Amino acid sequence: MRWEFGERLPEDDQICASSNAPVIKGGTSDPMAMTNEGHCRLVDDLVAALREGRTPLISGAEARRAVALVLAIYEAARTGRRTRVE
Repeated sequence: MRWEFGERLPEDDQICASSNAPVIKGGTSDPMAMTNEGHCRLVDDLVAALREGRTPLISGAEARRAVALVLAIYEAARTGRRTRVE
C-alpha cells in the first residue's frame, strides 16, 4: 500500500517511505462510495507478515491509535462536543 496525500507535509515522508505498492484511494464525502480494498490489503499483509516472520506494514499499536481516533470522531459527531483521543 502506498499513501497519497492531497497536501504533502514533511512528517508524511516516513509514511510514504515505508511502502512502494499501488495507491489505494478511498477517502470520499460519500461513505457508501468507499470500498474495503484498503482493509483487505492490510489483512493480507498481516497474514503474509506472520507467515514470513516480519513486521506488518501497520503495527497493532498504530492500528489501535487509528481506531481510537475514529471512535473519538464518532463521539464528537454524536455529542457535538470536543473529544479527547486517548
